Amino acid sequence: MGAAWQDMVLTAEHLEKERDRFMVSEPEDLNLPEEMNLLNDFVLTESQGFFERILGRAKTADTTTKK
Repeated sequence: MGAAWQDMVLTAEHLEKERDRFMVSEPEDLNLPEEMNLLNDFVLTESQGFFERILGRAKTADTTTKK
């Protein structure tokens, strides 16, 4: 569970960094739909990874052979 906690902390710090970048940007320099999609995609990806780690479903390489 420690690794999941570490990932959650790093995700929070990344989100804070993006918030800070957004806050210091000039409004005319921002593409709001693009900013929204960037953050939504990031949160969704991190949430999926979190639950995969917690539930033990982390993706692994396919080792099956096809005949």
